Amino acid sequence: KSGREDKLEADKLQHALNLVKALLIDVDACVAEKELRERQMEIFNRVDPKSFAIYKNKPFRKSDIGVESRRRLKFEGYATLMQGRSKMQLVLVVVLTDCLFFLCENSAHNKYTFFTPEHKAGVVPLQKLLIREKAGTEARGIYIISSNPSFPEMYELKVQQPKDKNTWIQSIRQAVLECPSSDVIKSEDLTAEEKLRIGVSKRDLIDKIRQKDIDHAILLEDKIYLQLNLLKEQ
Repeated sequence: KSGREDKLEADKLQHALNLVKALLIDVDACVAEKELRERQMEIFNRVDPKSFAIYKNKPFRKSDIGVESRRRLKFEGYATLMQGRSKMQLVLVVVLTDCLFFLCENSAHNKYTFFTPEHKAGVVPLQKLLIREKAGTEARGIYIISSNPSFPEMYELKVQQPKDKNTWIQSIRQAVLECPSSDVIKSEDLTAEEKLRIGVSKRDLIDKIRQKDIDHAILLEDKIYLQLNLLKEQ
């Protein structure tokens, strides 16, 4: 082969390698989405069915955060909620497709209950939600601000570790960017059993397809690397 042909072949292989890498990135994103779905189910299963908060003047219950609704978990993490007068409360901050809320853990019963801060809403919409780093010497402080004129609120939080702060800020901002402009509509009028069965069946099929994609992509990536190395040695 001429040098020109070798270069064309190497360019083709490099392009193929880039496509494989893009596929693997997509697979990683799908795996991350699956992990979020599983975590959402775990949170849902631990929420006390008698517990509720108020969202837009209506009760916000366990059924509003399940996977049978169209809400999807975007981010979650433990933080200390500052309530004034030196009052602090450890909460699990949960960010779904269109709203953010707080859960309090009852370790004795291994259950979560909805937590409503003093004189504030326990659930806020993501529309027009802002997240800001607290200025000054506090390395763990952030503010979550609802600038929605219908639901104005501000919360001060301390994340667990200073290194976690950027993850919180970036993740919540991304969820706000992806948030629909209106409320998430509930699923079709199927029974809970039908929705669960359909959901489980779809997840099983998707998991099998993704695993096959991963296996093929890894084999193809190895093959392309070997071919590139062979061309370089010629």
